[in-house]
Amino acid sequence: MGTSAATLVIESLFCPAAPDLPDQPKTKTRLDAIPGWVIRCARDEARTLFRLVGQQGQTVQSIREEISISSNAAAEMFAFIEDHPEEAPRILAAIEFRNRVLREFDALTVCTKHAERIAAADADSARFAAAILVRPLLHELVVQVSA
Repeated sequence: MGTSAATLVIESLFCPAAPDLPDQPKTKTRLDAIPGWVIRCARDEARTLFRLVGQQGQTVQSIREEISISSNAAAEMFAFIEDHPEEAPRILAAIEFRNRVLREFDALTVCTKHAERIAAADADSARFAAAILVRPLLHELVVQVSA
């Protein structure tokens, strides 16, 4: 899984490639030079997060929301990058890491061997959410009756 198209566009704005000098070997300054261990870490994180599907009402969608970066957070990060361009490579690398985790997580969710577990998690989540809503209502009824 390569660098996302969005990250390539953003890094072209904030992380220009080093010019090629004839006497020196080409140096990689782009995010596509992410070492293999980072990719493995993203895969491991995605697998760990996937294990949470079905636990305490967690669904694929709820975990995706935790992995992804909200548009508000992304806007704040890009505003920060505009004010502090020297921080761009680190921030863009962190964003790309989150994107890699999300892509690895999505790859796990489309695997047919997990379909039954995902469906069960969705059903359990609905029951879990209903239980959370019912408890306060029951408490209010008990308080009103006993008063």
